[in-house]
Amino acid sequence: MKHYATATWTGSGLKGGGTVTIQSNAFGGVSYSFDSRFKNEPGTKPEELLAAAHASDFTMKLSFILADAGFAPEYLSTTCTVDFERGQISASRLLVSATIQHIDQATLNKCIMVAMATCPLSVALNEKINIEAKIEKIIEN
Repeated sequence: MKHYATATWTGSGLKGGGTVTIQSNAFGGVSYSFDSRFKNEPGTKPEELLAAAHASDFTMKLSFILADAGFAPEYLSTTCTVDFERGQISASRLLVSATIQHIDQATLNKCIMVAMATCPLSVALNEKINIEAKIEKIIEN
């Protein structure tokens, strides 16, 4: 399976700008520029797109790991924060929140470690990844 995204750019790095389009057309022609990256102006930035990809990939992988361990998550939420320092991506932090019946924090942590080690984007990034997780609600039948 191959997936793609297309980025276009016109003009200089400082004054120019471009758009990002993804294969599924889930969003099309999202703008990005120096100002959107470094001055919080409208538009996206590569680090934001990477954070979205990492959060979604990790959450999906975790749901599979939990199912393999006999748990059916009612709700999983992962927020990814990508650190961009001195022109380099230096770390990715994942904050996981979960509602899962009959699971304890230790078991959730074990599943998270397996998910981190096997999540395709975590593996591809090969960077420092920090994860925090908490059970939002313990549900007993």
